[in-house]
Amino acid sequence: MAMHDDCKLKFHELKAKRNYRFIIYKIEGQQVVVEKLGLPEESYDDFTNSLPSNECRYAVYDFDFTTDENCQKSKIFFIAWAPDTSKVRSRMVYASSKDRFKGELDGIQVELQATDPRLEQKWQLTTRQSLQLDDDHSLVPLLIATQGDQYCLGVQTCNEKASDLEWLIYRECAKLCLSDFPPSQRLSPVSPRMLCKQKCKDYCTAQLINLSSCNKNSGTICNDKEKQALLNFKEGPNDPANRLSSWSPLKEYDCCKWLGVICNSTTGHVIKLQPQNPKSSLPLRVKISHSLLELKHLSYMDLSGNDFQFARIPNFVGAMESLEYLNLSHAMLGEFIPHDLGKISTLRYLDLSFNQLTGQIPDHLGKLTRLRELFLSHNHLSGSIPSSLGTLSSLQILSLSNNRLIGPLPNLSSLSDLEKLTIDNNYLSGNISVIHFTNCSKLKNFDASSNKFLSFSFSQNSVPPFQLETINLSWCQVGPRFPTWLKTQTNVQVLALTNSGIEDVAPHWFWNWVSHVPNVNISHNQIYGNLTGVPLNSTVIRIDYNRFEGQLPYLSPNVEWLTVGHNSLTASLSSFLCHKNNWGNKLKQLGAGNSTLSGELSDCWKHWQSLVAIDLGFNHLAGKIHSSFGSLSALQSLHLHHNKLFGHIPASLRDLNSLRFINLRRNKLSGNLPSWIGEWTNVSILALGRNRFTGTIPSQACHLSSLTVLDLSRNRLSGAIPRCLNNLTLMFTTNIPMNSSLVVYIPIPEQPVQHFCEYLTFITKGIMYTYDKTLRFVRMIDLSQNMLSGSIPDDICEVKGIQYLNLSHNQLTGNIPEAIGNMERLEALDL
Repeated sequence: MAMHDDCKLKFHELKAKRNYRFIIYKIEGQQVVVEKLGLPEESYDDFTNSLPSNECRYAVYDFDFTTDENCQKSKIFFIAWAPDTSKVRSRMVYASSKDRFKGELDGIQVELQATDPRLEQKWQLTTRQSLQLDDDHSLVPLLIATQGDQYCLGVQTCNEKASDLEWLIYRECAKLCLSDFPPSQRLSPVSPRMLCKQKCKDYCTAQLINLSSCNKNSGTICNDKEKQALLNFKEGPNDPANRLSSWSPLKEYDCCKWLGVICNSTTGHVIKLQPQNPKSSLPLRVKISHSLLELKHLSYMDLSGNDFQFARIPNFVGAMESLEYLNLSHAMLGEFIPHDLGKISTLRYLDLSFNQLTGQIPDHLGKLTRLRELFLSHNHLSGSIPSSLGTLSSLQILSLSNNRLIGPLPNLSSLSDLEKLTIDNNYLSGNISVIHFTNCSKLKNFDASSNKFLSFSFSQNSVPPFQLETINLSWCQVGPRFPTWLKTQTNVQVLALTNSGIEDVAPHWFWNWVSHVPNVNISHNQIYGNLTGVPLNSTVIRIDYNRFEGQLPYLSPNVEWLTVGHNSLTASLSSFLCHKNNWGNKLKQLGAGNSTLSGELSDCWKHWQSLVAIDLGFNHLAGKIHSSFGSLSALQSLHLHHNKLFGHIPASLRDLNSLRFINLRRNKLSGNLPSWIGEWTNVSILALGRNRFTGTIPSQACHLSSLTVLDLSRNRLSGAIPRCLNNLTLMFTTNIPMNSSLVVYIPIPEQPVQHFCEYLTFITKGIMYTYDKTLRFVRMIDLSQNMLSGSIPDDICEVKGIQYLNLSHNQLTGNIPEAIGNMERLEALDL
């Protein structure tokens, strides 16, 4: 990195002539340049206000202070400014160039690493050399910033030959003591500083006496070398949540009592280190220090949930020869996995999941013969799975999912203790047969889903050696024949065969066998057969997108989720809803859209009061929406679109306060829009287009503060457009709240939380769009093809978040509002 000539020149003027209070440098292109010069009369606040909040900088600051002997002195500070909000690449560039640039500035006396000018703990002295001893053996003053106030403390060491321990105790004491005084007293009068000085000298002496007496005891406190190793490690992380605050001899001399440190109760050696990130806390920005090699007896290290800033795992970790447990998951690690990890012969647990690791899985991991659990999932690992992993005879869990692995699955017959295997979401190919698992009798969980080039060639008479509890072969090639080996598995809790290429009849044994499986998903295949009279008992069952025929199946009270849509059923919905065998059910999700169902909606909804989501769209249902719908108090999602329903919207729907999604489009509903629709304050989507509604648009519709899509098109509505549409809060904003996600989450006991993703199809700009996962980003108002009159209200132009606005084919008059150009997200406008 080059440096502009002004950088040195202006620094020399600050040092020799004191022309400036501070200088701020920035990296511009491929060189460091001067960005700002602070005049001598400018304050520390002026300096901190000049630092950008989200960009890195270098700076020097000429700091004046008065010693306890009333002597005027100054020190030149070099400050590496790297705020937490700056880009990772920027921080890396500034960090890699810092030492070379600072070396060109002759006369720097103190170095600071700063991330936030407001918090004291954000300013850290990076090395002890930053506090060189003066002739009078006093330490260079500490610069501490607290809410814009600056102050200094002239401190002395406990004696002329201060050890690292003494220095650390004294420095920590001085900082804590001084913090007890309000900012206005920290500079003057002198008494607070003098009191702190004496207090800390006395405290330091007492601590050294305690240290001496402890060393004569049985040795149950932690080892000095290991303590220093931990303190060196602490110097590395940026600790915004102050989680390592207990790591201080001042607060607790025995490091075995520090947070996240566990020692052997007899020897005092550190055996466990786990300063991992609690979910509610900010992560440590970590660098694995060589000092950890001093922890010779460390058997357990958990640094998960922290931020390594895409650094690679250092090779020296392979020299930590006592490790049995190593967890570096969720830690923002990058680059490749070092081969040296294969040298930790004692390792039993290795978790590197949820990082940014690249490259191939090292063959050397096959040398970890004691390894029981290996987690490498959710990275960017490529290449094939090394065959050496198939020799880890002690392995119980192997997780390689969500990577970019290719090639075949190696033979795992030697893994006789294997209980869980997850290889899903990769690019594996080839055939998998029973031979791969000859001795895997303990295997219970197998997930190979989302490997579209992977085939399963279990013969029809195969009897696998295992008894699986979880089978997930979705998006793999299992068919075309129905896998008959399933009936040999008697303990299955989850069966997932979505889009697995099965083009066969569901055998008679399957319905009896599957009744003992709580969670079943065989959707998106070409499975056929007649469902008439078939009893379903699974808690969650998805059989949609197949070729099933006949009537809707019977449900036991255990069924809570049923999706049977996109089949060729010829049943009457009424016979299903009103059949006494189905009453008393706990069904929460009924998905039977696009299934050629016919008949009326019936008046039996009072027997289905657990329903949260109903999808009966794209069928041949006729008749009225009965008042018994009002008994569905838990209902959040209602899809009755593309049917032949007629009549009014029943007043009983007014009480459905949990409703979030209503799609009644393309029916023959009529009457006035009820004024009480304004009470549906949780509704995000209201789609009533292509019906026969008359009357005016009630002004109460403006109370729908959660609304993001309003479709009243192709009705017979008249009157003026309400002049209050700017009250539609979510429609107004251009921000997309995360909690506006149009997904209905349905908790089911003893099962993973199920979710129903809302969808909506409409035509805009002459193109038909279907939105599902992205529906929460859509903002639309469609009032077209009605008989609306009057002018376009000006307040509609305040709805800045709207994307699609269609007011065409009405009887509107007047001028187009000039402010319509302020609708900054508008993509389609039809007037």
